[in-house]
Formats: sequence, structure tokens, C-alpha cells
Amino acid sequence: MLGFGAVKKSAIQEQIRLLNEASKRDYISPIALATNYAVLGKKDKAFEWLEKAYEERAPGLLDLETLIPTMTAYAPTGGSRI
Repeated sequence: MLGFGAVKKSAIQEQIRLLNEASKRDYISPIALATNYAVLGKKDKAFEWLEKAYEERAPGLLDLETLIPTMTAYAPTGGSRI
């Protein structure tokens, strides 16, 4: 039997897959993918999507700290990458 953590991880991975599929048909904010990768602890992928969000000036980018409180732990010292 899977524990809660394994089920949560699996659900987030499925959500990422669905978002990627949906992005082939419709606009999906990079923030949605960044959030999911951050929750999984995949900081490189999260920052990759945050950089895309920055490049396209995605709505909601200014609310990022509220959206992804776990990203605070990933913030580089001495300044932000985004």
C-alpha cells in the first residue's frame, strides 16, 4: 500500500503530464508547472518554468511567494535568478 507522500507525488506527476498535454492545445501558465515542480522538490525544473513565466510576463508572477512558499528555500543567496 502506498503512503500519502507517494500518492501525492504520483498525483502531482500526473498533473504535470496533463498540463503538458493541455499546453499543446491551449495556453497553460508556466507558473502552474513551476508550482508543481516546486512541490515535488525539483528546483531546477521549477526555475526553468519560472524563467519562462518571467520571459512572457505571466500574470500572477508577482504573487509567486504566496503561490509557492516552498520556493523561498530555493532562492539563491545574494539575489534572485528571476
